[in-house]
Amino acid sequence: MIESDTNKLYDLIVVGEAPTDVFDGLKIPISRPGGATYSASAASALGATVGIVAGVGDDEIRGMLPAIQDLGIDIRGIFRFSGQGLEYRIRNINEIFP
Repeated sequence: MIESDTNKLYDLIVVGEAPTDVFDGLKIPISRPGGATYSASAASALGATVGIVAGVGDDEIRGMLPAIQDLGIDIRGIFRFSGQGLEYRIRNINEIFP
């Protein structure tokens, strides 16, 4: 476990990019937080205490941050920068959605 300056213990701190994943090829495209936020969500769902360190631009993931925080993920390490953030368009979704 990692101890922060607020004496809160983390099981995991995920560091990385935080793009928006957009799944094309469905009747209605699905957008979800990707990258570090997706990994942090998976760890949190397994019961880990998770923090995240990443940067996000002025794109739609900013609107997803409250939902990410509602999953029990500490988002204080997410910093916002001016400009377009990353967006990954996933087209070969048969590997992800059966």
